[in-house]
Amino acid sequence: MGKTSDLTDVKKAIIDTLKQEGKTQKEISQQIGCSQSAVSRHLNGKSVGRKQCGRKCCTTRRGDRTLRKIVEKDRFQTLGNLRKQWTESGVETSRATVHRRVQEMGYRCRIPQSRASSCKFHTSPSFQAEIVGIDADIQREFARQREHLERSLSTLQKKLVKDTEIHRADNVRVMQENVTLIKEINELRRELKISRTKVHDLEVALGVERKNRRSSLADSKGSSISDPHASGVLRLNIEEETARIIELQKLEIKRLHAVLQSQDVTAGIRPSSVGRLPSLTT
Repeated sequence: MGKTSDLTDVKKAIIDTLKQEGKTQKEISQQIGCSQSAVSRHLNGKSVGRKQCGRKCCTTRRGDRTLRKIVEKDRFQTLGNLRKQWTESGVETSRATVHRRVQEMGYRCRIPQSRASSCKFHTSPSFQAEIVGIDADIQREFARQREHLERSLSTLQKKLVKDTEIHRADNVRVMQENVTLIKEINELRRELKISRTKVHDLEVALGVERKNRRSSLADSKGSSISDPHASGVLRLNIEEETARIIELQKLEIKRLHAVLQSQDVTAGIRPSSVGRLPSLTT
């Protein structure tokens, strides 16, 4: 059967309503589904609910505020330091309580994983000397490793600087080569444009010359048809033809000179005539 602390506000209102209707506590308990004692305590005003269980809290709100101030002063403290400071402020608690209160505040505290042994062997002078020797060896090894790492780091830094310089020089060289190639390409394009212009001009000139030659051939054909006494030989080059004519004329002149000289020789050998020839009369 249900208890008084299990009664909800709705059930309590139903109990009050049924009581006003004149029903008994037994009928009400059967209808609600709870015990008669719970209905009786509710109707008599003794329904105070279930009390809190567990032991009483060993700290006060003031002590909790003190712990919060200690934690916020330095958040990187161990659990032992927190407990020591809290105890000095006047709050005697255990480590578990300190840990629980710190977690309830939303912080975390560092708990040492191991405790210092109180054995006589660990506190003996020989053991302490051995610890000092081990610490010295550890320090020497640490120094050696640190020196090795520093040398490695300096070597890597020098190599990085060297590789950076080489990379920069390669980039500069590639950029200079690109500039030179671009200039050469521009020069070649300019020369190609000029050569194309010259070729176009030559083609135009050849076209005009062919046109003139065709017109001259047409004129010569027309003149040969109009003049029937003209020779049928087509003159291709007038300058060559005139030079050839001049040469022929020179040869003819030389031949005539030779004929005159031969006639003078024959006139000297032949005897002179007895009488003179009569003068010509007009």
